Amino acid sequence: MTMVYGYYLGELIQLSVTPRDKWKEFIREYNIPNENYYYLGATRTYKFFEKDSKQFQELDDLIHNIDLS
Repeated sequence: MTMVYGYYLGELIQLSVTPRDKWKEFIREYNIPNENYYYLGATRTYKFFEKDSKQFQELDDLIHNIDLS
């Protein structure tokens, strides 16, 4: 589930007009510790899957199937 949050957070950041400013606004509002760690994780996760979001859904389904086993 963490990867899902990271992907959508990265999408919010990247699709804004000024991604870094949007992130700074987010961390001010929610008081995020280690914000650089989360910023890099979210933006990298989004960039990795942005070309083919179907892969993201397939990987998420696979992870959930493994968790249920």
